[in-house]
Amino acid sequence: MRVQFIGTGQLATKRRCTSFVVNGSVLFDIGCGTVEGLLANGLDVGDIKVLVISHFHADHFGDIVYFLHRRNMQGHTDKMLTIIGPWGLQKKVIDFNNLLFGDIRDYSDMATKWNIRFIELADGANLDMGSFEIEVFKVIHGTLDANGYIIRSGKTAVGYTGDACMSDNLMDKIPDAKYWIMDANEIMRQEGRHLGFSELIGIAEMYKSIIFYAVHRNDYDISSSTQINLFCPLDNEEFVAK
Repeated sequence: MRVQFIGTGQLATKRRCTSFVVNGSVLFDIGCGTVEGLLANGLDVGDIKVLVISHFHADHFGDIVYFLHRRNMQGHTDKMLTIIGPWGLQKKVIDFNNLLFGDIRDYSDMATKWNIRFIELADGANLDMGSFEIEVFKVIHGTLDANGYIIRSGKTAVGYTGDACMSDNLMDKIPDAKYWIMDANEIMRQEGRHLGFSELIGIAEMYKSIIFYAVHRNDYDISSSTQINLFCPLDNEEFVAK
C-alpha cells in the first residue's frame, strides 16, 4: 500500500491538518487544508473513492463541504463516493453543508444529487470494500464518539488512531498492524484526549517490529528521539507499506 501524507500537523501548525491517502483513492480525514494538500500531491477530489472520518472536529472534518462541492462542480458525481465515519456521520455532513450552503434537504436528496453513500461504523465493525478491508475500533478523545481504523490489503495492514489517548482498546490493537499512523499532539500526553510524543517513543520501544509514524504534531522539537522504528513525517511525504 502506498501512503501519502497530505498533512501531519494540526490547527496551530504551519503543516496542514493530519490526513493521508492510501493507494491514491482512500482518504483518511479531511481537516482544514486537505483539498489544497491533495492538489499539492498530484491528486484531486475526483481521485478519491472512499473518505474515512475519525471524528467530527474541524481539524479532521472541516474541508468536507469544500471537497463535496468541488467534486460536484468538476463533474465527478458519476462515480460513487463512499464516506465512512462514526455514528451521526450522515447528519453531520448534511447539517454542515446546510449551514454553509443550505441546498440539501435530506439524505436522499444528497445521495441523488452527489452519488454518495454513508456508512456509519462503531467499535468492532469490519467492512469489506473489495480490494481492501477496514476494521473499526473505539478510541477515547474527550467525550466525542471517535473511531480508530486498520486498513488491510492482502497481508499488509496500516493502523490509524485519529486523535486518541492511551486506552486498553488501543493497546490491544497495536499488534494487529505492521504500520501505525498515530496522534502525538504534544511532547507529553494530554490525559483523556491525546497521546504524547514521549508516550509514543515508549510504545515504539515495546513493539520494535512495528513501524510508527507520529502525526498531528505541534511544532515541538523531535530531535531527542532515537527510536529507529518511529518516524516524524512532513506534509507531502510518503511510504510504501509491504
